Amino acid sequence: MSELTKPVLLDCPDRPSCVSSLATDHRRRVKALTYSGESSNALDRLGQIVENLPGGAVVERTGRSLWATFTSRVFGFVDDVDFVVADAEHIDVRSRSRSGYYDFGVNRARVERIRTEFSIFTTM
Repeated sequence: MSELTKPVLLDCPDRPSCVSSLATDHRRRVKALTYSGESSNALDRLGQIVENLPGGAVVERTGRSLWATFTSRVFGFVDDVDFVVADAEHIDVRSRSRSGYYDFGVNRARVERIRTEFSIFTTM
């Protein structure tokens, strides 16, 4: 992807196993992550957080985005989590299950855990 092309998040599919900071449906909406400083440092920190969470792996990193996967321990289900720098203060996020209809709140809980750990970094 060219650095001149701004990456964007895809919409959530029509099922409850996806949350996004760009969702218009309040049931699927989560807040964007906030940061200060260089976006590259913020994405580096997000990558570290992902790698330290159970089942987390960074798949791809570009100048303005990070794509990660989380694999569940028991059944091996894979969830995709995308982060895209929206502007000088916000990073949009989308977390969705690749399969299944319900996720029992796993994607929302994961985003909130990432937000908590990321906010500790941004206040240091």
